[in-house]
Amino acid sequence: MNPDTVGLIGVLVMLAMIFAGVWVGTAMILAGFLGLLYLEGTSMALTILGTEPFSQIASYVLACVPLYILMGIVVSKTGIASDLYWTANKWVGSIRGGLAIATTFAAGAF
Repeated sequence: MNPDTVGLIGVLVMLAMIFAGVWVGTAMILAGFLGLLYLEGTSMALTILGTEPFSQIASYVLACVPLYILMGIVVSKTGIASDLYWTANKWVGSIRGGLAIATTFAAGAF
């Protein structure tokens, strides 16, 4: 069977599983695994199933996102954000456009 046809069938199987109440991630994994199983065989499908999730999660870009969110939570809960904004407002608040400049300085500190 043509790989494009297998892909189309995989999308339809995934949508059917989602509408049947299967979690979206589980439906995607199962549909992809079944497509790989058909196209590449058992050995290759199991190899990809074992290595690909780690290689996708272990990227530097994806590691930065939760750490940036954690930094925002820490800064918000400790009050550093309001102190930083207050300080920037005191420095440049008296000049024209000071509120915009203070906001830019406070945001730029992160």
